[in-house]
Amino acid sequence: MSMTIKVSSKGQIVIPGDYRDRFHIAAGDTLLAEINGSTLWLRPARPPAQQHNQIVDNAFGAWASLSVSGAEYVRSLRNADRMTEDEDKP
Repeated sequence: MSMTIKVSSKGQIVIPGDYRDRFHIAAGDTLLAEINGSTLWLRPARPPAQQHNQIVDNAFGAWASLSVSGAEYVRSLRNADRMTEDEDKP
């Protein structure tokens, strides 16, 4: 996905809301700017642990509506698989 963004007379840009939401960028956050050839990359400047936590939160957020913990849910899926395997044995 790409988008054209204008630079103000003060050198400022506005990151579209969809992008801020997707990358969890809020007012006051710091971005890391990298140059690769003729390409300018901007990304959130977060410590690796914070990036990892965000990935985990996003993944487990999909299970937020479950009435059991994620671990219990995975355990129940594994048990169901084992039962299915046992039923398939002659």
